[in-house]
Amino acid sequence: MLLPLIALDRVLHVGSLDPARRGERHATSYEGGGLSVSPCPRAWRAMASLEGPTWRLDRPGALWLDLLALGNEGRGAAVLHGEPAGLVAVGPVWRAWVWEEDRQGWASLERREEVEARDIGLNSNWVPPGGERTVEAVLAALPEGTPPPPGGRLWERVELPLLTEAGNARALGFGRWRDAGDMAAMFWAEDVLRGAEPDLVGVWWREPYRPRADQAPRGAVLPACVAGFAAGRAGRTSDMRELAAVPGTAWREVDVPAAGRCLA
Repeated sequence: MLLPLIALDRVLHVGSLDPARRGERHATSYEGGGLSVSPCPRAWRAMASLEGPTWRLDRPGALWLDLLALGNEGRGAAVLHGEPAGLVAVGPVWRAWVWEEDRQGWASLERREEVEARDIGLNSNWVPPGGERTVEAVLAALPEGTPPPPGGRLWERVELPLLTEAGNARALGFGRWRDAGDMAAMFWAEDVLRGAEPDLVGVWWREPYRPRADQAPRGAVLPACVAGFAAGRAGRTSDMRELAAVPGTAWREVDVPAAGRCLA
């Protein structure tokens, strides 16, 4: 199977490396059970209100699965691994859409009940002071030229991979009613892909570097791989210098076992 991989030997982590201290500042993490890392700790300190030292984590030959480049075949294989393992189940959820002016795009939020998604769609989008909170009013208040929400609705019922109770526990409380496609890919990477590619140590989100819009590249070290890194306090860091050291994504053939493939 062709997989999008990033070869990056050094990453940075802000905060404690003690697993027992996870959750002291944030109850949940977009990285689930993985150790959050990035090439731009200054940006993430500001965006996520992080405190503590900056750590340098080194692991020669480290490879990272690029989740934003992972296609349908890989994501399908991840879900097919997670379902029989009791970690993931595809099911219905309600998705709300909110226009983010800073990002110039629509952001989605998932909720278990329609009333929750409706509340987000109507009350989290801007309308003029004193304006009605109706679908028509919200859409009319959008800046000129704004594309409609994906699917054309402010909230909609969708079928998504969701974490089971066991999956949510493994992801350290990521959330039962959120799109768990990335968490499924992390489980697949740790349980299946590492057996075929031992240098695979984590996953990566190659987001644009736009701290003012709360966006920046980030990664997650798979829990089983944290001990394989050499850790030391980082000196003065430069986001621009570290970002420039991140290579491009390369597609590599990996001999994934048949049980870990999407054969549809």
